[in-house]
Amino acid sequence: MDIAVIGAGIIGLTSALRLGEAGHRVTVYAREHPPHTTSDRAAAIWWPDLAADPSFVSTAYRQRVLHWARHSWEAYRSLAGQPEYGIRPERCHIFYAEQPEPPLAAEIVPFSRLHHEPHLPGGLAWHWEFDSLLINMARLMPQLVADCRAAGHALRHGSFTHLDELLALDADLVVNCTGLGSRELCPDPDLVPIRGQLLHLRPQPVPYKLTVPWNGRSIYWMARDDVLILGGSYEPGVEETEPTPDEIEAIWQAHQSWLAAGAGGLPAPALRREDILGAAAGIRPHRRHGVRLELEWRQGRPVVHNYGHGGCGISLAWGCAAEVVALVEAL
Repeated sequence: MDIAVIGAGIIGLTSALRLGEAGHRVTVYAREHPPHTTSDRAAAIWWPDLAADPSFVSTAYRQRVLHWARHSWEAYRSLAGQPEYGIRPERCHIFYAEQPEPPLAAEIVPFSRLHHEPHLPGGLAWHWEFDSLLINMARLMPQLVADCRAAGHALRHGSFTHLDELLALDADLVVNCTGLGSRELCPDPDLVPIRGQLLHLRPQPVPYKLTVPWNGRSIYWMARDDVLILGGSYEPGVEETEPTPDEIEAIWQAHQSWLAAGAGGLPAPALRREDILGAAAGIRPHRRHGVRLELEWRQGRPVVHNYGHGGCGISLAWGCAAEVVALVEAL
């Protein structure tokens, strides 16, 4: 089958690769290709969540997300031994004020443990420690592009304003992986942009990834081999992709405050302004009802939708790609 995949972020590229492995001929169309996609700017750790407003989460939907996450975990683990993909095991620590529900990751990874630590500063008293995978998107994305080309898939530039335009493509089936672009393309008013901002510093070794609610925001750091990343922000309704000085400074000050409070008793990086390399911002394509992964018939033509992953596109990508293949194979 000749298949057109629309979108060249992590969702589009993984869908293209899995479809190719299933024997289909694939062409990827996108307005932006790596290194210019939102996926390229992500500070990526495998950490799945439900990617939906809580009121819309059903038991069946949770099971689908868990399946996608488990499949993706195994896919990334299989790539972790190949340095060109930029994936390595990482221990993660996430702090809470109240006792949290077990995260999805706890049902998948080999090690996870909830610690009760009432002595922590700032009203914090709990933290999850668990195995994860740190994913360097500056390596992964170009490698996925190389894999697509090696498999014979064409990557072309294309900009579309309405779903019906996709039906004019020379393809038997279209897979829509346009993220926030589906808000206008479908159209789907359920999609909401959520901006995230972060800082890049000169690299230094930190043996874990941290997330903690502090100074009124959720801050995190992760140490890649090329940069130390400090985040972050959560800005619903904001679509501008330029970092804002006030928000970047607030992220910096929150990290300094966490270090001054003892960093939860864990080893911590030394943060110096002279080590700042720059800042970045990206847009999470949040969908209130959760990920849309389904087959639609449009003018008698099949369209598979795979979008609305919020901040979990990387954590769910391979599992969603496998379901795309299953939907196509069922036709």
